[in-house]
Amino acid sequence: MKKFILGFLAGGILVPVFALIKTLKFWEKHVDNDYAMTAGFVKDVIHRGVEKTLYGDSVSPRRRPTYGRNYQDYTRPRPVQPVPPMRCNNPQDAQIVVDRVFEIVRKYGRATVADFKELVGVMPLYKDNHIGWTEEEINEVRALGDEIHTPRPVRLS
Repeated sequence: MKKFILGFLAGGILVPVFALIKTLKFWEKHVDNDYAMTAGFVKDVIHRGVEKTLYGDSVSPRRRPTYGRNYQDYTRPRPVQPVPPMRCNNPQDAQIVVDRVFEIVRKYGRATVADFKELVGVMPLYKDNHIGWTEEEINEVRALGDEIHTPRPVRLS
């Protein structure tokens, strides 16, 4: 009888907690991931019920909520990463891409990184539509041989 610890859970049911937890650990090792997640959830609920019985409604000092552990402030804008130099097939293609980027800026007042990557032949990411260059920054775009070097893009509104 020493191996069984009786715990009082919500609903007024006495359950041999030790045997239940041992069964749940067996499930986690030998059964599907779906069942293992359920077993982990049930084990967590039982553990919280025992802690609530022992410590009351407050959170025990050993078990703090974990929601703040990996929290990042998503309201603060992250710095824009620079665009690595893009390589074209030959220097003439690189100069054509630079000229097209200048035309886009003259026509629309800005060029996005997505525009630039499409001209080079690279698949742009979604975030590339929101960063780019305006008329002030675009003058630093240079074709050096078959590579195109760009300044750090800025956020476009």
